[in-house]
Amino acid sequence: MPKKFGVFISYDHQDAKYIEPIIQLISAMRKDLVFQDKLSLQAGKKWEPQLLKALDEAKIIYCLLV
Repeated sequence: MPKKFGVFISYDHQDAKYIEPIIQLISAMRKDLVFQDKLSLQAGKKWEPQLLKALDEAKIIYCLLV
């Protein structure tokens, strides 16, 4: 069964130091899986359909703008 992500996080990889604590907090507070491209995209598969599916399923979309 494919994973369903409840939280989608978008950020610039240069800002990873800011997002890691937020991901840990969200993961501790919610049972939902957190979509994070570097961990959630499957290698060897087209990334765009995976991204769109995760966005469609997400209950929360968090965009970090620094």
